Amino acid sequence: MNETLTGLIIVSLSLASLVAYLTVWRALFAERVTALQTVAAATPLRAFVVGLVNLVFFGVLVVALSAIAGRGGAAALLWLPALIAVVCLAVALGFGLSAFAQTLGERLLPTASPLRQSMSGAALLIIGAVFPVAGWFVLLPYVACVGVGAFVMGMARARQ
Repeated sequence: MNETLTGLIIVSLSLASLVAYLTVWRALFAERVTALQTVAAATPLRAFVVGLVNLVFFGVLVVALSAIAGRGGAAALLWLPALIAVVCLAVALGFGLSAFAQTLGERLLPTASPLRQSMSGAALLIIGAVFPVAGWFVLLPYVACVGVGAFVMGMARARQ
């Protein structure tokens, strides 16, 4: 009984922390998140494909580099590029999920403040993503792919 209560408290605090995390991304990088919202709304299928390709590529890259680096010796230096790839993916995912949460909040609460929209959208996105099977294997991968794809497309547009 005690372990169940402890687990429930840890999960609840983790989910609340994730809501705060996505809201802070929106607060700190409002212009970038808004630009990503625009990209994702204008071309969601393209953003999905670009995100899927990038997630698969960098995922395979990280696994391969980690496997080689795990052998030790001079190959251990490959942990650094693997770590850099993971950090880049985490940043892209943070921006993308924040933009998706903001879009969700704007659609559900059009008259609310941006902070409330962001928090509500993030909470609903997280609740939907932890829903068994449909959330794990449909919603979360879709949102992750669209978010990362919008980030990559937004970075490409910003450089032009």
